[in-house]
Amino acid sequence: MTYAVIAKCVLNENLPPQLIWNLVTFALVHVYHWEMHVSNRRKEFTRVSSNWIQEYLPAVDSGFQQGSREALKGFFI
Repeated sequence: MTYAVIAKCVLNENLPPQLIWNLVTFALVHVYHWEMHVSNRRKEFTRVSSNWIQEYLPAVDSGFQQGSREALKGFFI
């Protein structure tokens, strides 16, 4: 919504060039800030996900294998 208002203002020919420049700069800074925020969240999520996988996956995998062996023993015996 903000970008639509900025675009409408920029396309208005009655605005002074300094105001147009200020609006465009505001939009670019806002987009850059949002991209950095999303990028940092993605990095944090990736770091947490990789730590979780490294810590818990071996335990889950060994528990699953042990449970599978016990289930198969009960099935075949």
